[in-house]
Amino acid sequence: MDFKLIQICSEYAAIAHNGQYRKNKITPYFSHPARVSNYVSIYLPNDSISIAAGYTHDVLEDCLLGDGYKIQNGLTPFDEFLLDNKDIRKKDGEKIFRIVKELTCDNSFPKNERKLKYYTKLKDEGLVESCIIKFCDRIDNLQTVDSFTKKGREWYLEDTQVMLDILNDKCNYIEYNNAWKDLKQELEKKK
Repeated sequence: MDFKLIQICSEYAAIAHNGQYRKNKITPYFSHPARVSNYVSIYLPNDSISIAAGYTHDVLEDCLLGDGYKIQNGLTPFDEFLLDNKDIRKKDGEKIFRIVKELTCDNSFPKNERKLKYYTKLKDEGLVESCIIKFCDRIDNLQTVDSFTKKGREWYLEDTQVMLDILNDKCNYIEYNNAWKDLKQELEKKK
């Protein structure tokens, strides 16, 4: 287990999300990636890279990809952090970046189309670890879905079902199937 990698990525995420809050405007945003990372450690307990990626899963989307910025326009500070950090092995940094990039939506499409493309791409090209982290992200978000607006809650529950349907049969790994089933169970509780 590479505890140093997890620590470095958790600290980076805490700094990147500094000043951000959850939808309730009270809870610091960093509590979300911390919980996601904790959930990831349940399904992938010996996978330092995935646990570290759980901490950083929203960094590109919520911190670095502001108005009109696209990943393909060059390195982001996150790439540089992962790839040029003497404390992170290059292959580990590359895999974390791949996972986080796979978990980052392309906001140039309308919301429903964007999500459909995103889930289909995760199914067709995404790493199993990326999907498990996405399931953990949704499990955590479902814990606060009751604080969403009625319309937002309905959309989120429906979108989660769409994601589950698309990613239903991606692979036969027990960890993947357990995370998928747990998300399905959490969704059913909220319906």
